Amino acid sequence: MSAAHAPVRHEWEGLRLEEVREEHLPEILAIYNHYVVSSTATFHIAELGVDEMRGLVFHADPRCRTFVSLDPATGRVAGYAGISRYSPREAYDATASVHIYLAPDATGKGVGARVLRFVERYAAGQGFHALLALVTAENERSGSLFRRMGYEPAGRLREVGRKFGRLLDVVIFERILAPGAASGAEPEDRP
Repeated sequence: MSAAHAPVRHEWEGLRLEEVREEHLPEILAIYNHYVVSSTATFHIAELGVDEMRGLVFHADPRCRTFVSLDPATGRVAGYAGISRYSPREAYDATASVHIYLAPDATGKGVGARVLRFVERYAAGQGFHALLALVTAENERSGSLFRRMGYEPAGRLREVGRKFGRLLDVVIFERILAPGAASGAEPEDRP
C-alpha cells in the first residue's frame, strides 16, 4: 500500500478492523512475542524480530491477508487475525490456514469470535472453501473458540512439537465454508 492511500477500514460487529500495515508491526510483534515466551499457543521458542513478523503477516498470494482489530477507545492494536495458504500445491488452492492472536487484555471479551467471523467472511469472498486451524491440544481457550465457531476437530498430530521441555500434540480444526458465505451483510469498507 502506498503512503498516499488511506487504509481501508472495516466496521464489523462493533469492531474496527484494518488490513495490516508496516506501522502495525511493533504492536503485532509485542502480542505475538508474549505468546512465544509465555505459552504453547505458538511453536516459536525464541522471540521474533520485525523482519520475521513481516514474513508471517504479509503474503505473496493476494487472496491471503492479515487484519488488525483496533481498540475503538485508544486506536491501539487489540489483536490480529488472517488467512494464509495451507499449502503451495495447486490442489489446495481453496484451503487456507486461519490464525488469530489477541492482546492479553483483549481476551475473554468476544473479540476473538467477532474477528474470526470477519476473517471467515473475507476468506469466502476470496474463494476459499475450507479453513484449517492448527491448535496446540493444551490450548483450551483457542480450541473452545474454534469449536464454538463451528470448526470440527479433523485430526490430532501426536507429539509433533517440543516446547518448554515437553512434547506437544496439535489438533487440526476444520470448517467448511458454506456456498455463498460471502454474500449477505458484507463488512462495511470505509477509507
